[in-house]
Amino acid sequence: MTEQRTADGVELRERIDLYLRDSGLGGPSARVVPLTGDASDRRYFRIIPVDGPSIVLASSVAAQLGTWSIGLLSIFFVYLVVRTGATTPVRRVISTIWALVTFWPRATHPFAAPAHGPRAVADVVSRVTRLTASGSCVLIAGHSHGALIATIAVSYLPEEVVARTGLLTSASPAVRLIEPFFGAFLNRHKSDEIAAGLTGPDGLRWSNLYRLTDPLGGPAFGYAGDDQPDIRAVDRLVPDPPSTEIGPGLDPTPRGHNEYLHDRVFQEEHARLVRMLAARIEAPGPAGRLLP
Repeated sequence: MTEQRTADGVELRERIDLYLRDSGLGGPSARVVPLTGDASDRRYFRIIPVDGPSIVLASSVAAQLGTWSIGLLSIFFVYLVVRTGATTPVRRVISTIWALVTFWPRATHPFAAPAHGPRAVADVVSRVTRLTASGSCVLIAGHSHGALIATIAVSYLPEEVVARTGLLTSASPAVRLIEPFFGAFLNRHKSDEIAAGLTGPDGLRWSNLYRLTDPLGGPAFGYAGDDQPDIRAVDRLVPDPPSTEIGPGLDPTPRGHNEYLHDRVFQEEHARLVRMLAARIEAPGPAGRLLP
């Protein structure tokens, strides 16, 4: 035991001398005074140079592991970035996480890249306002993160613009990922206001599609059976897989978060909302005004 401690002490002193020489914190004549015994897993040493103030060094297994971990994590992230360009599932996961994290203001993630959310929402609001000013009606369709941008953008549209606007969202992460953590930006009350603004005599001009197999997206107003009797007609459940039949050309694999745009339900809702918007132009209200 004594020989082992002596060997460890000589190795440790050599490491300290090497660190002092490379860092320039102390010369070969500096005194090294141990502040803890060999039984401690973290060893502290006071370095007393011939001239200048003394310093305290710490050496531990944890510190060495931390240094190695930083290096290994760096290598892992470089590997992940390289793989991202070649592997579609990994690319989708990384892009989804990045889009969600960088959507919110810098106050929620001060060390991340500048938030793109305010710019994206402002661009949608500006474009929709310009299109409706020319007499057109606009159907805003957004999937996943795009559904979040589209929903928040509608909340910033003027009332006369909302009257010419429809909203089609799919795989929206609002309930699962947004409301629990960023409720100040999007919550049930805000969703109620958006739905009320998109409701007229001709019906509701917002449809949100979701699947039970979707790990990220979900309904905009909570799941049926969650003791919410006032769940609006906004949410529409999309069967997944689309067909349970087995035969040539049929794929029973669940689609989860992907391929909403190719689903029959999406195409039906898209066509229905387009017809509603077209009818609002063809059948204006009294005095030539658009239906409210």
